[in-house]
Amino acid sequence: MEKKPPAGRAGKTGKPAWQVGRYLKYAIGEIVLVVIGILIALQINNWNETRKDHIAESNILQDIQGSISTDIQQLNLRIELAKNDVQSANIILKHLEKNLPYNDSLNKHFVIITSTAGKAFTPQISAYKVLESKGIDLISNNQLKKDILNLYNIDYNMLVYEYENFHKNIHDYGRPIARSLFNTTSNNSDQLPELQPVDYKSLRSNVELINTLKIIISNDRRIHEMLIDLIDKCQEIQNVIDAELKK
Repeated sequence: MEKKPPAGRAGKTGKPAWQVGRYLKYAIGEIVLVVIGILIALQINNWNETRKDHIAESNILQDIQGSISTDIQQLNLRIELAKNDVQSANIILKHLEKNLPYNDSLNKHFVIITSTAGKAFTPQISAYKVLESKGIDLISNNQLKKDILNLYNIDYNMLVYEYENFHKNIHDYGRPIARSLFNTTSNNSDQLPELQPVDYKSLRSNVELINTLKIIISNDRRIHEMLIDLIDKCQEIQNVIDAELKK
C-alpha cells in the first residue's frame, strides 16, 4: 500500500501544512530565480554601458590626440618666429649701441617693430568641445582629465594672452615709431616690405626705439619659453593618451 504523509493541521487554505510548505518553497524558488535573472540582466546592461563608454572615451581621446599633434606643429613654427625676432632686435641694438655704420641689410630687421605676422596661436579645439558636450567625466583617468582641462582652459589661454600683449606693444609703440622715423621700401613686388631709416644716425640716441626693441626681445623670449613648455605638456598628454588607448 502507498504510504501517506502524516496528517498535519490544516491551514487557512484548508490544505495540510506540509502542502503549504511545499508551495512556499516553490514560490520562494521562483522569486529567487526572477531576482537572479534581474541581476544578470542589470549586470549585462552595466557591462554594455561600460563598453559603450570605453569606446566613446577611446574615440574622443584619439580626436584630442590628433588636435594636439596639429597644435604642436603650430607651436614649433612659432618658436622659429620668436627666435628670428630676438635675433633681428639684437642685430639692430648692436649696430646702434656700437655706432656701427648703416647698411641696407638692416632694413629687413627693422620690420620687427611693425610686424605681427605669425604672432598668434589658434589651437584646434573642436575635439575638446565635443568632450565638453559629452561630459569631461567620460575620461576615466583623473590625472589625464585634469591635464587636458588645464591645457585647454589655462595653458593655451596664457599663450594667447601673451600674443595679444605683443600685438598691443607693436600697435602702441612700434608702428608710431615706424611712421615717423622710417620709409617703407621694397625692391620688387614679391619681396616683403622693409623699413629704411629716414636718418639712421639719429636712431642711435632714440630712447623710444631702443626701449621698444628691448620690449620686443622681452616679449619674444617670454613667448619662446611658453612655447617650449607647452610643447612638453602636449607631448606628455599624448604619451598618457597612448597608454590609455592600449588598455
